Amino acid sequence: MNGTNFGIESFYFYFFFFLIFFVLGCQGLFAKSSQRKQFFLACFSLLYLMAALRGITVGGDLKRYLPEFHSVSLSSFQYIIEFGRHESGYLIYIKLLSLISSAERCFLVGTSLASLVGPFYLFYRYSKCPVASILLYYAMGYYTNTFNNVRQSIAISIIFCVIPYLLDRKMWKYIIGVLLATTFHYSALVMLIVYPLINKPIDTKKLLVYAGVGLGVVGVFGYFFLSYVAETFLTRFDPESFMEEGEGPGYGLFFFYVIIFLLISSFYIYQKDKMNSNQCKMMSLFVVFQMFAMIIQLSAPIHHSMVRMTYYFFIPIVTIGVPYIGSYIIKRNRVVFYLPIFVFAIYYMIRVYSRAPEYMTNSQGVIPYILIETPIF
Repeated sequence: MNGTNFGIESFYFYFFFFLIFFVLGCQGLFAKSSQRKQFFLACFSLLYLMAALRGITVGGDLKRYLPEFHSVSLSSFQYIIEFGRHESGYLIYIKLLSLISSAERCFLVGTSLASLVGPFYLFYRYSKCPVASILLYYAMGYYTNTFNNVRQSIAISIIFCVIPYLLDRKMWKYIIGVLLATTFHYSALVMLIVYPLINKPIDTKKLLVYAGVGLGVVGVFGYFFLSYVAETFLTRFDPESFMEEGEGPGYGLFFFYVIIFLLISSFYIYQKDKMNSNQCKMMSLFVVFQMFAMIIQLSAPIHHSMVRMTYYFFIPIVTIGVPYIGSYIIKRNRVVFYLPIFVFAIYYMIRVYSRAPEYMTNSQGVIPYILIETPIF
């Protein structure tokens, strides 16, 4: 892989600037509110093709997923459910893909579709600034994470599709959706504990109590609880990845989440009396989601793979929460609001795409980008 470019010289960094012009062009082309669907379809198509047509080495975990796909293609449904290493929903899905074709391209096409439908559906339903949602989704590394963490990306996608049920208090539909997502990645089960807190707009006193109790419990008992869960319930589903130790986003990201939690909570408390019921419902969702991201992240310094579980909560905060709060800013001042956010996002993108010398790639294993079989710088 000599000659591979990293950081600001990588293909992904240059593609980000192309994406800016593409998204802005689509916004100009589909400017009417009635053309919102066409705008998202165009943007989805570009990112979907980039994911579906990537090379079989673009994504660090593909070295495990693709051999499993070949094995599943040769096995019966009964065998993969009884003896498969991963969750049954995921195994059944890739088995169905293998019935279409056992070629590796079919796996990439099918899993990319399942991973991206949910995020774009979420943007379509709730984003107040679609351009910002898509660009932040890419810049913060969540898009290329779908190249790597395939099972969880599909689970996250399903969760995003059922968030409307959460907001509309359709309990059983939401629970069924969460359980379906859990059959793709067990981590999605954490979303069940969200429903009681979204039952009605959260008040300041309850918010402080929930946050304090959550941080206290995780801080004192988090390690023992996670160890018990992994050893008791996840022995079949790769528990070592759940309890993986090592360097990764730790207390720095935790304190960042704390700051975001305080900012969102302060905004919500300050604006609550001026909001209608739907606005209170949305802002309450963002506050609760950020609270859970903060609490879960407290365990990540010990088991850094736990940072992935925060994605269920923090991706909506970044991609629809930020534009939602931005909609309260006077239009002429929105540049001032978005500028530092995108400066940070670009800085974060550079850090995400930095070189990992031991692997000659980045932390997601998506450098260098290969289009089918052609390496792109």
